[in-house]
Amino acid sequence: MNNTLSDLQTVIHNVAEAIDTKKAKEKKNVLDHIAIKALGGTLQRLQRIECMLSVSQYDLVFIGQVGAGKTTAICHLFNLVEPYDGTIKLASGKTKAVAKVRELLSTGSGQTTICEVIIKPASQTYLEIEPYDRQNLEELIREFAWYTWLKAHPRPDENGAQPPPTELMRAIRNVVDLNVITTTEGRVDHAAEFVKKFSENQFDAFQAAVIQRARLDERTQTTVHPDAAAQESANAEKAWARKTFELLNLAKLPTVSIPKKIFLHADARLFKLDGEFNRFGTIIDTKGMDVGQSREDLDNYIRNNDAALCIFAEKFPPAPANVADLIERHLVSQDIATKFALFVMPHKGEPAKVVGKDGPVGDHDEGIALRRATIDAAFTSRKIDFIPDNVLFYDALQGYLPDGRLDQDYDQDDVVADRQRVFTEFQRIIERREAILWDEVQALNTNFEALNREEYGLSFQDKDLLNFARDKVKGYQNLDFVTANNFIRDYIGLWNTSNRHFMSLRATNNRFGRYEPRSIDVYYDAVPIAEKLARQMMDKPKNDMLETVQVIGQNGSEDLGRLMQMLEVQIKADYQTLIVMIGKEVRALLEGNVLAPQGYNSDFWRHTIERWGQGAGYRADVLGMYTTEIQGVQKYLKERMTNLWAEYVGSILSFLG
Repeated sequence: MNNTLSDLQTVIHNVAEAIDTKKAKEKKNVLDHIAIKALGGTLQRLQRIECMLSVSQYDLVFIGQVGAGKTTAICHLFNLVEPYDGTIKLASGKTKAVAKVRELLSTGSGQTTICEVIIKPASQTYLEIEPYDRQNLEELIREFAWYTWLKAHPRPDENGAQPPPTELMRAIRNVVDLNVITTTEGRVDHAAEFVKKFSENQFDAFQAAVIQRARLDERTQTTVHPDAAAQESANAEKAWARKTFELLNLAKLPTVSIPKKIFLHADARLFKLDGEFNRFGTIIDTKGMDVGQSREDLDNYIRNNDAALCIFAEKFPPAPANVADLIERHLVSQDIATKFALFVMPHKGEPAKVVGKDGPVGDHDEGIALRRATIDAAFTSRKIDFIPDNVLFYDALQGYLPDGRLDQDYDQDDVVADRQRVFTEFQRIIERREAILWDEVQALNTNFEALNREEYGLSFQDKDLLNFARDKVKGYQNLDFVTANNFIRDYIGLWNTSNRHFMSLRATNNRFGRYEPRSIDVYYDAVPIAEKLARQMMDKPKNDMLETVQVIGQNGSEDLGRLMQMLEVQIKADYQTLIVMIGKEVRALLEGNVLAPQGYNSDFWRHTIERWGQGAGYRADVLGMYTTEIQGVQKYLKERMTNLWAEYVGSILSFLG
């Protein structure tokens, strides 16, 4: 084989043809049935590999916690910076003109970007947003109005005023034109001043007035194009992109809404990768995660997009602690492991401060090496099978001073060389992924060709080994999935996290279970919980069965060894399908039955909505309604775990004859 898609398609055709031939035999022995099952799994696997090897360009998807610094790293890594003429103050008191740079994806105050940012190569530079829908926008403004009202009129039953996230708060204040400004007399909060115009029993009027100030009917523009002056040079275009992005991120344009996504369509002079890195397509800066948060948009990049290279951005000292849970959840499949990278972002001087056996090492490279070993040990201790070579280090500001000037110890060539180094490492991740897949194709084809010959068979010892394997696997058929009993506890417990206060609960109910600005979806919430509870019971027996299959493959004939290698492939692939299926089924039950219909004609949703304004204890009462409504889900989860696991084990037993 020459490792071309054409060669792979030939192998797929040959395997499919062999299956048909074996199925057509009038008299089949046990080995024929095993071979048909084995080749069927091989065919599915080869078809899946074909999809992955057909990817011509990979999107670089950066994932990380709020405030990790990934946006800054993205800007410098892809040269999305604007050169400008700045000044510094000398010891003599004089000022001196100097060259500086600043990031294009500026937030205006060094804070968090408000949403996901997608950078796409284009023939012409312009910016575009995908806005929140009208109802979500109004819910956001209601959150802000209630927060402002509670600050002015505290209520002991509401446990104090809780603001929207900082990045949303800035945008909402700009949209409703109720900002905090600094005057010669101090800071003035115009929202606090505005609320004073309403008496203590006029919250509804205040809320309506705040919504009216947003002028949502006028906010219909979704694209912003540069004028002629901005297109005169690359620097002018970069300056325009930076200023316009800042306005969009802060929701300061009167005709544009608060963005759910921002797209930077960038022409070649704004964003261009060298020809040797033509495997990279779109750059995606995902919205920052809250602590311990799972999100469906991230799931889609990780699980459902073969063209997404998922780059987990982490600060230097804690890596990989803040992203380890998310990585662990998804590393059920080798196919996912090969498209993961850990992108560690040290600040200047941090590596040299890493403590070795004799204290701080005092050397950048030695500190990186020690930190790499610590990260590897952290993954190993949690039994996370992360590829060590996929851990990268990049200090975006290594060559710069804090004010944006180039450090005198560096020149522009040093900055470019460091960027090229990271691009090369990304490229190698893709190459490693594809090499692993091609090695698997070769192994599958070798086993297929050996099993497809006329004469093959099993010895008496092989049959004894198969009997042993069947007995071992049968011992795992009946498990008591007690972890399912924790579903309600964990599901309701999500509302104890920092981004889910009572106003978020109210907004979620008003939207019948989904509140996009805070990434809340009560149907998706069930997915990571159900998967976690299933894996707590299933991971060990699955691994034990894999070990059994490996042992009998190593101790039997060559033909039996080939069959067991095929069974290993099936066990791993089917397990990933099993775990994903459990989460999907519980979600479907919630959305299609338990919490359906999604409208005011549902007794459940009507009661949760109408509970607002009926006195103290809103949060506890509504969560009590949720608890009552989902009682049956816990029983269903246990039943589905039991049944799907039985099918999974049954499939392995069927393979074993």
